[in-house]
Amino acid sequence: MEAQTAEAATQPQAAVTGPMTLHYFEGRVALTQFRQLGTEYGRYRPITLYLCGSTWTNSPTCLTGRRITARPASDPDKLVLLKL
Repeated sequence: MEAQTAEAATQPQAAVTGPMTLHYFEGRVALTQFRQLGTEYGRYRPITLYLCGSTWTNSPTCLTGRRITARPASDPDKLVLLKL
C-alpha cells in the first residue's frame, strides 16, 4: 500500500505542452518565470509543464525539476488557442 501511495504522490495531475507564451497567458508561470524560462527554453518552443499539487514544474515525476509557480490551477485541462 505504501508503494501505491508513493507512486500516486509522484504522478502529476495534469500535463500541458505549449510555448512559454501560452503558459504565461494561462497563468501557469508568472512574469518573472516567463522572462527567465523564456530566455532558457525559448518563448515559442513547446515545453511541457506538469501539475504537482498546486505547483507547476518541468519534472514529469513531481520529485525533481524546477518548481515553476504556486498558482492554483482552476482548470488544468483548459487550452486556449492563440492566433500568431
